[in-house]
Amino acid sequence: MVNIDSPVILFWFRRDLRLHDNPALFYALQKNRNVLPVYIFDTNFLSKLENIRDPRVNFIFENITKLKSELEKLGSTLLIRHGETVDVIGQLIDEYRVKKIYTNHDYEPTAIKQENAVFKLLENNRIDFLTFKDHVIFEKDEVRKTDGNPFVVYTYYMRQWKSQFQRKKIEMLDPKPYFGNLVKCDPSPKFEIESIGFERFTYKFPPNKLHQETIRNYHLQRDIPSIRGTSRIGIHLRYGTVSIREIVEQAYKWNEIFLDELIWREFYQQILWHFPYIESKA
Repeated sequence: MVNIDSPVILFWFRRDLRLHDNPALFYALQKNRNVLPVYIFDTNFLSKLENIRDPRVNFIFENITKLKSELEKLGSTLLIRHGETVDVIGQLIDEYRVKKIYTNHDYEPTAIKQENAVFKLLENNRIDFLTFKDHVIFEKDEVRKTDGNPFVVYTYYMRQWKSQFQRKKIEMLDPKPYFGNLVKCDPSPKFEIESIGFERFTYKFPPNKLHQETIRNYHLQRDIPSIRGTSRIGIHLRYGTVSIREIVEQAYKWNEIFLDELIWREFYQQILWHFPYIESKA
């Protein structure tokens, strides 16, 4: 436990492992003082993994370690906890005087169920729970048919998405002016991946930036196995180590076919939101 005397605002990292252009973090810092970031290694997820050298766990570990270092250079820290998320949130509100919790949306059914349980816990403790859109440009019901129903055919969804995107101003949120509102404290204890039952190993993950020439030639090279013709940005989009707004802006300028692939990603998220049973049914 990190010794903090004042009431705190928790910021809960999920699939948004970055400081830059992170909506929930930005608004937590803009509107509050004493913002304390936290990441939870959820046992419900980890228990399903059989390989103790799982690349996904290593990827998350590497990136939260970087985040912890960045935050500690700012005089703050990142709490890293391990357990069932609702239980960990309960422990945190017992340990600290938590006034509010901020986080970004996750659209997978398991994550939504988890979020609902956290909301009930916080409601019972009269703690505000504020959530924001981050993972996509358009979410839930933001792109829909004229009758209000969700699109179930990608081509029609894609056309409507592009029509709405033409009228949308993409805004990047810079938290730097508000870093002074991070809680000031000593570093939290060093966290080792072995403490959650996994093993650290060397794995060269792709960079978290788009290569302009690759994206400009994406439509010509993406199906040629002997060429690195794809973006290799997928894992960074999944865990939010890049801003989807920055990636979409670059795709819009560089290659419409690659943009279509990003729209497909949003189409799937919309389908998953409206029809969560597809996660477990063929």
